[in-house]
Amino acid sequence: MDDSSLTVSGCTNPANNYTQAFGCPGTVAKWCYVYTFNSNGTCSIERTATKTETDTGTYKVIGNMVSITFTGSNEAWSFDLNGTILNFSIKDPNDGCSFKYTLIKSN
Repeated sequence: MDDSSLTVSGCTNPANNYTQAFGCPGTVAKWCYVYTFNSNGTCSIERTATKTETDTGTYKVIGNMVSITFTGSNEAWSFDLNGTILNFSIKDPNDGCSFKYTLIKSN
């Protein structure tokens, strides 16, 4: 797997389950997502499709949970880091959907 991805599963409505790859130029993905986590607790996400959108925020790690705050949202995700692969997971209690981001570190 060369692209990072999002998998949504276990939804009350099975039509809401899906997997989407996203990468950057030179990959097969439609979207390019770049997540940046800085050692000072700041983070950013850059989304590119037909134009580039950027959002900045903060994060805090406690154990295997990370609280990420971007404009209008603050969510606590479980995570695991294995070499160059970072997995984030969260479950939506309203619709039962489990969200899992698999992010692959770029050089």
